[in-house]
Amino acid sequence: MAIIYRTNDLTRWGAGQGANLAASQIDLNFWQLYVMIQGINLGMPVSISSFVVVGSNFYIVLTDGTERGPFQLPLTSWTFRGPWAAATVYSPSDVITNAGAVYLVLFPHTSDSSFSPGANNGMGNNYYGLLSPAAVGIPTAGTTGQVLAKLSNTNYDTGWANTGVPLGGDANQILTKRSGTRVRTQLSHQITIAAMRTPARKLLASMS
Repeated sequence: MAIIYRTNDLTRWGAGQGANLAASQIDLNFWQLYVMIQGINLGMPVSISSFVVVGSNFYIVLTDGTERGPFQLPLTSWTFRGPWAAATVYSPSDVITNAGAVYLVLFPHTSDSSFSPGANNGMGNNYYGLLSPAAVGIPTAGTTGQVLAKLSNTNYDTGWANTGVPLGGDANQILTKRSGTRVRTQLSHQITIAAMRTPARKLLASMS
């Protein structure tokens, strides 16, 4: 059924009826346009709604509820090479350690004489990618009597240091300052009130 026009236009729709359209004719025109638009929508292709990965299988879910797949995803395996070594051939997916950190080899190369986490081939290809930074823990070594101290204002810069307190000594000794020099101390015997002469004992008792 053709759309009814009121006017004539021989270059586009042709001859019209030459009078105002009745309400039923107008409704019929709208109905025919609606049906044609619906037909265009039904003929449009579906689009992608989402992606789903199950294990190593990849699926494409479409807007009409159907799916495409499964597509097999490529798998990779890492080769643990242990501590980094100089003048050694490394391949992608090799895993090495250095100074407590763990790195993944990204680009094939022969290692230099010393390790650098930012090493590359000069063309934008980095050799290493950091997998795990070095753990922050208690430093090794140290001797008996030392304490863990902050060595600088840098975070985690700690090490073993002497306390400045002299070792040894006997029971009932106390720590006294020997001079005006900082941290110059010694252990000396503690004097108790009971060990003093009578006048001194009376004086301390009156002050207490």
